[in-house]
Amino acid sequence: MNGGSPEWRTQIPMRTPVGYIMLYRYLTFSIACYSMENTEINMDCDAELVDTQSLGRNYFRLARLTMIAGTEQIRKCILNNLPAGQTLHTVLDRNRNKMEDLRRRHIITERQWSLLYPQNSNVNLARIDITLWIMLLKNIVPPSRLPVRNIRWDKAPSDDENEWVHDVLRIRETRNSLSHLIRPELDNDSFNRLWKYLGNALLRLDW
Repeated sequence: MNGGSPEWRTQIPMRTPVGYIMLYRYLTFSIACYSMENTEINMDCDAELVDTQSLGRNYFRLARLTMIAGTEQIRKCILNNLPAGQTLHTVLDRNRNKMEDLRRRHIITERQWSLLYPQNSNVNLARIDITLWIMLLKNIVPPSRLPVRNIRWDKAPSDDENEWVHDVLRIRETRNSLSHLIRPELDNDSFNRLWKYLGNALLRLDW
């Protein structure tokens, strides 16, 4: 296992911009409570504020782990499985015709295309998100470098599927779970389940 203690293994401090969101919520509830004359209602507002803060904290902790550590692990997996001696830039050049076909079929958006083929510069890895990394994994990583055949790209892996590509898909599934929420809030049971699901995948990828 790699040395050191990556940020995602420790409790992740939630500061800016999350701090501003929590401050906004606190001020909103404080103003509402101040305008109420009934003390019991004020206490209810305080309880609701605490609960809202907890739900929001769960969401942003998991989102930060997914977007930072998750994206980093996916990036490493793809770059480590490109053809020998090749960089992402050279592989994209070699596969430009294939990528242009994906663009014509609207599998690659114009924004994604501009990230992969910027004018007068090489691709900026830091600007590629999870969705685009997964698309690259499916289309430019040689099948011989994938650990299994018949990968179910559009479905969550089963419990007995534990190759690196399956853990990459688990990161994507966690991201999707967060993006489908109506509000940026996560109850404790859901948080613990998803944190364990994602954390185990990250640990295996880091081994």
